[in-house]
Amino acid sequence: MTVLIIAGEISGDLYASYLCRAVKSAYPEQPIAGIGGEKLKEEVDTFLHETVHIHGVGIEAKIASFRHKKSLESMLKKAIHTQSISRVVIVDFQHYNQIIANVFTQHEIPIYTFITPNFWMWKSCRQAKKICAYSKKIFTIFQPEYDFYKAMHTKTYYFGHPMTEIIPPIFYPILKPKTHPTITLLPGSRPQEFKLYFKAMLQTLRLLRHDLPSINIHICVSSSYYDNTIKQTLSNFNDLSCQLFYGNSSEILSQSDLIFCASGSATLEAVLLNKPLIVFAALPHLTYFIAKYIVKLPLTYISLPNFLTQSYLVPEFVQYDIKPKIIAQTALSILRNPQQSVADYSKVKECLSLNQAIFANIAKEIMM
Repeated sequence: MTVLIIAGEISGDLYASYLCRAVKSAYPEQPIAGIGGEKLKEEVDTFLHETVHIHGVGIEAKIASFRHKKSLESMLKKAIHTQSISRVVIVDFQHYNQIIANVFTQHEIPIYTFITPNFWMWKSCRQAKKICAYSKKIFTIFQPEYDFYKAMHTKTYYFGHPMTEIIPPIFYPILKPKTHPTITLLPGSRPQEFKLYFKAMLQTLRLLRHDLPSINIHICVSSSYYDNTIKQTLSNFNDLSCQLFYGNSSEILSQSDLIFCASGSATLEAVLLNKPLIVFAALPHLTYFIAKYIVKLPLTYISLPNFLTQSYLVPEFVQYDIKPKIIAQTALSILRNPQQSVADYSKVKECLSLNQAIFANIAKEIMM
C-alpha cells in the first residue's frame, strides 16, 4: 500500500522531500508517491503531478486557480485506483487542502496534515475546525500553532520547526562592516511575488550603489520555473551585474552580508544563519484592501520573525511602504552596523523548538 505525500509551496516541497527521506530511512520497503515539486520528485518512487507553481496571491489568483483545482481533483481520483493509497500526507497546501481532503475522505483514506494553513495566525476557529475534521493527526511547526490546534484536536503534535533540522544551529562570529558586501535577494516562490516587489528590490540596490559602488549582488532562484521572469526583469537592470544561483539556498545565504527576502519561511532561514534581513511583503491592491479594511485581518506584523516575537525585530516593508529610497537607507544603516541588526535573533530562535529528528518523529507517527 502506498503513502501519498502532497506538497504545495516551494518550502512545502522541501519539507516533504525530507519527510519522504525519513519514511524511507525507517521503512525502506514502503512505496511512496508524490505530488509537489522538484525536490519531492527526487525522493519518491512515483511522481504523479507538479503543483508548487500553481499558487498565487490574492483574490485574482484564486479565480485563476479554478482550472488547476479541477485538474488536481481529477488526477487524485484516478490515483486512488491506480496507486493503492493507504494514507495521505498534506504538506503546506493552503487553499487546496480542502479539495484534496474531500477526495480521500470519500474513500475513508486517512489524512495527515503537516504544516497547517495560516488560520491559527488569524485565530479563525471556523476554518481550523475543517482541518481538524479530516485530519487523523496534525503536525504543527510553531508553538502557538500547536496550542491553537491542540485545543480542538487531541492528536496534534509539535516536534519543532523543520528548518532547524535542515539548518542546525552553529556558532557564528561577530559581524563586521565590509568594503565589498554581498547582498542576496530571495524574491519569492510565487509568480505574483515577482510582480509585486522584485523590481522594487532591484531599484533599491541601484540606489544603494550610489553609497556602496562595490556591492556584490546575488539572486537565489527558488526554481528554474522563474528563469524567464527573472531574466526579463534583469534586462532593465544590466548595470547591477547580478549573479543567479540555484540549488541549496543556505549555501548562498551563508555567504551574504544582507538579505532582501520575500515574506515567508525563508526569513527564518536567514535568522538561523544569523544574517541581517530586510523583508518585503505585498498583496494585489484589491486583496490587500479587503483583507485590511473589510475582513480586518490582524496585520500588525507580516514577517515570521516579527510575528513570532510580536516585536519589530527585522525591518519589514509592506504594500505601499515599499519605497526603494527608504529601504536603501535602511540597508545602508544595517551594512554599517550588521551586528546590531542580528542582536535580538535569539528571541526568534527561542520561538523555534531546536529539536533534532523532527522528520523522523513525524514519519513514525504517520506510519504507526
